[in-house]
Amino acid sequence: MNRYESTIKEEISLRDIVFYCLKKWRCVIAMILIMAVLVGGFKYYSAKNSNQLAIQQWNETATEEKNISDSDVMQYYQSAIEENVEALQKQKDYLENSVVMQMDANHLQKGILSYALKSENTNQEENLKDALVDAYRAYVTDGRLAQLLFTQDEAITISDLRYLVTFSDASTDLNKMTVGAFQSTQEHGIFQVQVISQDADSCEKYLETAAQEIQLYSAELQDQIGSHGLTLLGSSISESQDQDIRDYQIKVLNEYKTAVRDLNILRTEARACEENANAQGILSGELTAPILVSPIRIGVKYGIVGMLLGAFISCVVLIVFFIMNDKLHSIENFEARFGMCLLGRVIEPVKGKGIFGILDRWIQQLGEGAFAALPYDERIKIVASNVKTAISKKEGNTCIMLAGTIASRDAKEVCAAIANTIGGVTFSDYRQMIFDASALEELVNYDGVLFIEKKDVSSLNLLCQESKMAKDRGANTLGVVVI
Repeated sequence: MNRYESTIKEEISLRDIVFYCLKKWRCVIAMILIMAVLVGGFKYYSAKNSNQLAIQQWNETATEEKNISDSDVMQYYQSAIEENVEALQKQKDYLENSVVMQMDANHLQKGILSYALKSENTNQEENLKDALVDAYRAYVTDGRLAQLLFTQDEAITISDLRYLVTFSDASTDLNKMTVGAFQSTQEHGIFQVQVISQDADSCEKYLETAAQEIQLYSAELQDQIGSHGLTLLGSSISESQDQDIRDYQIKVLNEYKTAVRDLNILRTEARACEENANAQGILSGELTAPILVSPIRIGVKYGIVGMLLGAFISCVVLIVFFIMNDKLHSIENFEARFGMCLLGRVIEPVKGKGIFGILDRWIQQLGEGAFAALPYDERIKIVASNVKTAISKKEGNTCIMLAGTIASRDAKEVCAAIANTIGGVTFSDYRQMIFDASALEELVNYDGVLFIEKKDVSSLNLLCQESKMAKDRGANTLGVVVI
């Protein structure tokens, strides 16, 4: 068994495989992105086409007369249910938030403002007083006064205030007036304003605001209708009951209960209609639109799966490539494997900048350990010292051939550094002896040969061949420097 055959049977180091994959991180990232785009894009367009097909099938099915009829019935029920639910929610909100609905009709505060009108035109006094009373009635009942009272207490809505504000002349039964009503006696030009509230404080504020605003409105009517005098006869607040409010509360509650009952009946009819359609062989799924998936969500989900798949594939490919090729991945037991002395290891500095350069330097330092922290010049000096020691062991080594299996550009910098560091010795240009017949013939003219090889680039097979060729020609092999 030759030495190369023994090198193939060397155990593969898991550590070397891991750091080999780390050094190829750009390939791993590229494969991750490619697989993410391919898998995510495929699933995105697949989901999009599936949605389009489902919509198309739904539209085709909906064109059938029976399905259209059943669908229309269910849509009618669904629309009616939605409208009733919305109306029921509004009624519920009114029950919970309306001030009128929260009042205790048996314990209310009633405020009354009594006014007297006096016209300066005695000839048309009767008609003028009627017109003025109608104007004040409109001012109270059309919401203008309620809107002004709202500024004193925004907790109650304007609609509730309008309900609590009324106008009454002599023909109105004073015992049936609601909050804020204007009242009048049987005499022309006499009316009253009645305000009802839950507590005396708010009732007093309403009366004060109403009195001020009515006086201001009276000033506006002087030019619009005619000159007149408005006199406040009296103001009073008393606790009372209000049957109208009690009846209104009962009416609203009954309407809410009726709406709940109607909604339940409608839902029952809708379920019965659906069950009847199913009994006739119509699938329940045909009554509703198809469930569509989100292409973006599916694309992102499978994009992540593609990233994991890309990382796995790239690692598997790199591991297979690591095992199958015959490159120099490890320098452990170098002399025993190749029969040549390892004079040193030159770790080339990472020249990249930015985040990529930082990552490459971190991986290099992680793999090489403390030796990677040495300056590049110091590494060259260590290697040159070892080469110088190897040359000095045999007298007359003044002309050395630099050879190897890698490209000249890969070894150029190291060869120049060694030649400049070691004085008194002549070094040849770097020669690929195994591929150059003239280099083999010139080997006899040199006192020794120094091989320069590169990790992860030099071939194990070629290393064994160049070692054998040098020994067959009786050349003095100084050793190997690995880059």
